Amino acid sequence: MVEIRSHLSRDLSIDIWLKKECNQVTGSFKERSARYMLMTLRDDFKQKGVFAATCGNFGESLSYCASQLNILMTIIMPLSVPLIHIQKCRKYNANVIVQGNDLIEAKLIAKKLAREAETLCLNTDDYNAIAANGTVGLEIYDQVGDIDAVIVPVGTGSLIAGVATAIKGLNSNVQIIGVQTEKSISFTLSKEKGQIIPVKPELSIAQCIVTDIVGKNAFVTAQPLVDKMVVVSEEAIAAAMLRIFEADKCVVEGAAASSVAALMSGQLGSHLRHKRVVVVLTGGNIDVVMFTRCLQLGLIEENRIIPVLVTIQDRPGSSAELFRQLATIGVSIRNIITRRDIHSDDVYNVELELQCEVRDEEHGVELYRLLKERYPKNVKFVESGPLFTNLEQISPMQPELIPQSNNPLVNELGSMNKDAVTSLRGLQREILLDKNYQSCSTAGNLQAYPHLGDSNKR
Repeated sequence: MVEIRSHLSRDLSIDIWLKKECNQVTGSFKERSARYMLMTLRDDFKQKGVFAATCGNFGESLSYCASQLNILMTIIMPLSVPLIHIQKCRKYNANVIVQGNDLIEAKLIAKKLAREAETLCLNTDDYNAIAANGTVGLEIYDQVGDIDAVIVPVGTGSLIAGVATAIKGLNSNVQIIGVQTEKSISFTLSKEKGQIIPVKPELSIAQCIVTDIVGKNAFVTAQPLVDKMVVVSEEAIAAAMLRIFEADKCVVEGAAASSVAALMSGQLGSHLRHKRVVVVLTGGNIDVVMFTRCLQLGLIEENRIIPVLVTIQDRPGSSAELFRQLATIGVSIRNIITRRDIHSDDVYNVELELQCEVRDEEHGVELYRLLKERYPKNVKFVESGPLFTNLEQISPMQPELIPQSNNPLVNELGSMNKDAVTSLRGLQREILLDKNYQSCSTAGNLQAYPHLGDSNKR
């Protein structure tokens, strides 16, 4: 796919170019390696069919290419795989088996079935796969030119091995930077230790680069060629997905967005400022529900949705007053959850969990100051993103001056003066001597005090 300059370039002060592998037919760069691996199979394996374990993109690419080459393809996917990947593989007439709690178990099942069928279990740590992925690097070098750095998402390492081999072979001065999610850092640890280190992977929004262990062939190939590895958080990936969607109108999966997250995270320092950098958007296979959740997380990380917990009195009008306060500064409420803890001894208050939508960080600070001033002891901000890292350093709004009361019973300090106390004592005696005075059971009923109920009699 032809590279294009990203609209994020101006925001990050970097000349960013996008390698949109998400625009492939199957929505992933893995179509390259899948086709080449299937084309180079022995004839007997083509007749028997082959197996593979995958979390998504590799399986889709194999299914699509196998259908065009008339090869029986069996894909084993773990139970955690999004439904969209299963549906697409079956759409290309692949035999899909959903089994195993994670990719590790799915791989064991695939190898067992392949041995029983006396055929192959394909994986991305194949030199044919690495060579095919190298075509991504060749296209980047030919189409962009004068590259300073290339940023590549890393799972098993097949893609970065191919890209690094191609680009370093053409220009050794180009930096090759790999990115991994914090949920799976086998390649990063292996590069630091100089040997392959397995890890226990966790579920991630960048599931396509989650693996228990880096590929041996990929690691041996890529280790001397990769200049730097960067590990990014789930929140940073979600924020990158949001920025890519808004700036470049491009829907990408979490694994693809990790390359942009590396730039946004600040871990690469200032040495890439005003440099020409190519980021590989490896795929765009993500279902609508997951994409929506990621955008929501991205909005929170970017401080455009701010979760807040506010405790208010459980009485009519208290929530309306809170909402009026938020409306005065133009804050919208995206969601409200009311919490009444039946185990709490505080029966007079209720906790509201709000998702407040703000325009930008300055607007977020205004929201913080307002709530801290109005509800100083009853508001808690759910910290997320850089804005609320040091909440207490933000000074609250200056409190509004209370107008001086015209009540003669209250002095300028807001307290009762001696004359006022004397007057009240006299009023108390008058009430007690009143023949119409009734017991305290009638308190609040003005009919018990005719001279108080009728203003003309005061």
